[in-house]
Amino acid sequence: MARYDEEELLRLGNLIGAVFYIDQKPWYDEIIRRLKILAGQLKDLSEDELRLFMVWLKNIAVSGMTAREKAEIEKIIDESREVDEMVYALEIAIRNMREEMKMQGRIEGRAEGLKEGIEKGKMEGKAEGRVEGERNAKIEVAKKLLAIGMDIKQISYITGFTEDEIRGLGC
Repeated sequence: MARYDEEELLRLGNLIGAVFYIDQKPWYDEIIRRLKILAGQLKDLSEDELRLFMVWLKNIAVSGMTAREKAEIEKIIDESREVDEMVYALEIAIRNMREEMKMQGRIEGRAEGLKEGIEKGKMEGKAEGRVEGERNAKIEVAKKLLAIGMDIKQISYITGFTEDEIRGLGC
């Protein structure tokens, strides 16, 4: 299969050359750059050829887009009266869509981070609550053992508290 480079495709100066020129690089930035380069040649196409190019461009330009984005791009291509106007409007629309996607990604990332943070906080809170609950239960046991006159050393051994901590319970 023969591969043509950019210059060869531009030299063709026809519908086929234009289609292959754009089709080589399906990234939006590159499509816009190449459309700008082709603008003069596209003006030289017949009305039928230009219409065919626009139909093809709509199909290639909207791949992977949402229904709303597709509708916006198709509208720009359908309603543009001149090639330069279309390229400029497509460039702006695609740039805005990319910014929207970045913003949406940031929002989703923040929401995910917040959700993870809340979950982590809940888990840490539960763990702290269990530790605090265990400590409070041991304090109650230590107080009751002191109340019945058990030796502080024994209470220390049972509860894990130091003898000073047991004395500080105020019983």
